[in-house]
Amino acid sequence: MRKMKIFGREIPAVLIGALLVGGLVSAGLLEYYAIIRGTATVQQAVVFSDKTTSKTYSFDGDTITAGDTYVDLVGIKNRASVPATVKFVDRVNGVDEVEGITTTYLKLSSYEETVIEEPLSNFQRDENYELKVIVTYNPDRTVTFRMESRGNLEEDQRTSGAFTFDINSDGIADFQVEIFPEGLGETQYKEYDTDSKTWVQKDMPADFDATYGTTEEHGYEWCQLTIPVSVLGGYGSEYKFGAQINIHVNELVNPENTGWIYQTFPDVDDLWGASDETYPWGSSTNYHSVTVGVEIPEDTPFQIGAGETLDFAIVNKFNIALEPGTYTITTQIVPVE
Repeated sequence: MRKMKIFGREIPAVLIGALLVGGLVSAGLLEYYAIIRGTATVQQAVVFSDKTTSKTYSFDGDTITAGDTYVDLVGIKNRASVPATVKFVDRVNGVDEVEGITTTYLKLSSYEETVIEEPLSNFQRDENYELKVIVTYNPDRTVTFRMESRGNLEEDQRTSGAFTFDINSDGIADFQVEIFPEGLGETQYKEYDTDSKTWVQKDMPADFDATYGTTEEHGYEWCQLTIPVSVLGGYGSEYKFGAQINIHVNELVNPENTGWIYQTFPDVDDLWGASDETYPWGSSTNYHSVTVGVEIPEDTPFQIGAGETLDFAIVNKFNIALEPGTYTITTQIVPVE
């Protein structure tokens, strides 16, 4: 038997070979049990509502004329369980920018304000009377204005409401809609005549929807008006509006003080201006000012909450001097660390 000397001692070669093989086997086993392998397919957290991360505009197959403006309404959703930061990046024909084409991103956020007042008079039993005003932008390019009157009203009291608009924010109201419950009056559409400084009743536009309703819970009544966004100047425009809730008091509630009790939004004494027999509501000085969408510039990071969906109006504007040609516009949602 062949022997080898290690540290001055003779050891059989067969034993040395066995030790080496055992060491290799042990090393192999150790490597196998120390590794955990897995395959994960990762998808982007924030996507458009159709689950894509980029959008190429088709403009409905139309031929664009220089000077046109097109609006796409899109939603983006964060599918993650944590907040995310993203930005919009747009390209025209694969390059960063083409002179004469402007893409604007407007976040459409609903507006809501609650006004809690002391009792309007001694017939109003609930000290925590609440008037809520809500503005909601809808997917069908309309906007809904809603007033909710909450309080412990007497059974025979009824409410009505009115919305007045200054569509170009020039300080003069343009139109108003008065909404009445059945039996107290007819819903009316009026336009303000600046020459006579009076309201002129006209036919309600066909695309206006004015409704009044109550809940089963006593004391909760509401009225709302839905109109096209285009009436207010379109996405990105500024307008002003005022609202008024009216509580009707009859002789069963207060024989000495029948008629209407008014409360306005914004809550200021001179919202509607001076009046003689009726409120003219002609000046919009104290109306609430609104922009149809808050602009988020391209390539600017913004945050979206966990599981949140945000609605956007993406406005593509083609300059009147744009050179004729074929332009492919793409917007991408890009994650930001």
